Amino acid sequence: MPNQKSIPDQTFHLSISGLRALVDKETPRLFFQFAQAFTKTLGKGTYLLATDTRPSRNTLLPEVVAGITSVGSDVVTIGIAPTPAVLFLVRKMNFTGGIVLTASHNPIEYNGLKFIGPDGIFLSEEGIARVQENLERGEEGAGKRKGSHTHNPNLIEIYIENLLGSKIFSGVSFKNLFCLVDACNGAVYYLLDQVLERIGCRVSHIYSPDKGRAIRNGLFPRPPEPSAENLFKLKQEVLKEEGDLGIAYDPDGDRVSFVSEEGKALGEEATLPLALEFFLPKEKSPVVCNLSTSLLVDAIAERYGVKTYRTKVGERNVIEEMMKRGAKIGGEGNGGVILSEINFTRDGILATLMILALLSERGKLSTIARSFPRFWTKKFSFPYSPERKEIFPRLIEETKKILSQIGEVKEDSRDGLWLGNEKVFCHFRPSRTEPLFRVIICAEKRKITDEIKDLLAERLGGEV
Repeated sequence: MPNQKSIPDQTFHLSISGLRALVDKETPRLFFQFAQAFTKTLGKGTYLLATDTRPSRNTLLPEVVAGITSVGSDVVTIGIAPTPAVLFLVRKMNFTGGIVLTASHNPIEYNGLKFIGPDGIFLSEEGIARVQENLERGEEGAGKRKGSHTHNPNLIEIYIENLLGSKIFSGVSFKNLFCLVDACNGAVYYLLDQVLERIGCRVSHIYSPDKGRAIRNGLFPRPPEPSAENLFKLKQEVLKEEGDLGIAYDPDGDRVSFVSEEGKALGEEATLPLALEFFLPKEKSPVVCNLSTSLLVDAIAERYGVKTYRTKVGERNVIEEMMKRGAKIGGEGNGGVILSEINFTRDGILATLMILALLSERGKLSTIARSFPRFWTKKFSFPYSPERKEIFPRLIEETKKILSQIGEVKEDSRDGLWLGNEKVFCHFRPSRTEPLFRVIICAEKRKITDEIKDLLAERLGGEV
């Protein structure tokens, strides 16, 4: 019979992006319950499990293993591994499902669970709802058969071989590029050297010369998002060491951004356009991205005569639209690139290979970036409270007035509120992983982004 113990009295966020929680003494039990509920949702079988480098993994991993095995399923752990590698292996090796113990770009005080279905894709909203239903039914005691736990870190080699063996790289002669890497002491740290050295690149990590100690302790040397403002040291090191480029990742390796040989951080919004610049001359395909992604994606797609489709924010939403449109490539403006041939997920190492291939074919990163049309992008986050609801109607109308300077303003309410056209947009939406409200502005004219920023600062008390 189910043991009707209550869910721990703790704040957590459950969405299409998985579970995120601020780690405290109740978190181990919460993660046990979610792992068990997820396993009951997909059914008995064999599950794949990996972690990023957060120190709380040492306490939480045994609880996730126990949650899976408590209802008769087996679990294979592979240790620290990038999230994209886990999704690939679930599908390739026919696992029943998988879990990655990570809070992705959230601060180190958080941890989370990303839930993977047997198709190697994150669960849909309906799938997450079923997990929550099983969670609310309560814990179960051990069944007649407790599942087994084995550890097999060598599975990661299958992922590496398939990345490097992709047909998209078959005609590429990779140059011996010198790569300065900021892995944020995250999951990519262990794997990246193996991949890049096999294509002849030279790799130097700017953090943690004592790799073992830093990784074991889960020390993030900078804020975990690989956004331009967080890459000051990487920019310095690229110039100092005369690197061909700098590469920065988030802790679980699904997002990546780049620094040019001139020491300029291109920002996460440049990653998908750079990947498109490599891919679209070789294979014509529609492009799918989310509503918050830079209009530069549309401009590059138009350059190669293909159409762009936009979705709600959330990797699963992008993937479903890719399947619907027959798109081979897609992604998000947070540094995520999806190539369906390899993996129906954002994959930072795959994106890195695509940009290195582009540089091998076309020359310096700064030259390629300067060939792109210029769009100004600003992103803001602020705490959201019910008291602020009364501000929004006026704020929306004032934003529309600013945007109308560029042309007719269209509205899209699929995910918060998107206002804009082919030259400018402003996207208001609640975060699904943090108690925040986000505003993303993208425009051909910097004047427009500055005006909206000033408006937000005035209406929200200078908190943007």
